[in-house]
Amino acid sequence: MPLYGREQWFDRARKIFLEKKGETIVEIGSIRKIKWGRDGDGHSTFAWAEIGKKVYSVDIDPKATELTKTLFAQYPNVIVVCQDGIEFLNQFQEKIDLLYLDAWDVGTPQYQENHLLAYEAAKPHLHSNSLILIDDVAGETLGKGGLVIPAAIKDGWRIIFQEYQCLLELPMNFPEGRKPTMVD
Repeated sequence: MPLYGREQWFDRARKIFLEKKGETIVEIGSIRKIKWGRDGDGHSTFAWAEIGKKVYSVDIDPKATELTKTLFAQYPNVIVVCQDGIEFLNQFQEKIDLLYLDAWDVGTPQYQENHLLAYEAAKPHLHSNSLILIDDVAGETLGKGGLVIPAAIKDGWRIIFQEYQCLLELPMNFPEGRKPTMVD
């Protein structure tokens, strides 16, 4: 597997995902260009595809989804969808074991608000064993997680790690009935 950038965080998230016996990953934001190495852009799909679980890679850009389809044609577990991530999550019918938020680039209009909307749209599909991974959370504004992280914490999620990426989970003693928007 080529280096895909941010491996240390993806590797930690994958390990925890597998320990929790996760099956379904939804990635909002697909690979945009081929650039191998530690500064690779949007190469998270490689991290997910290699573990053999079901991966939905969603992007609104037809060029990005076409590239992702081409690169992952040999992976039957990777389903590539060209659609707005929020619309996709609103229509999605399965449980999400790992939600990866990496769509709207930091600094683009409404990037924090859009990631929050994606989190809100995903909530009905999240459960007590789910994980949420958010990319580009470094800095004072917390980047893509600036609105998601506080909202998730308010909803009962806790931070496993927060460095360049942030991984959240619900505590083991989280009362299932507390958040009616989450599936059992």
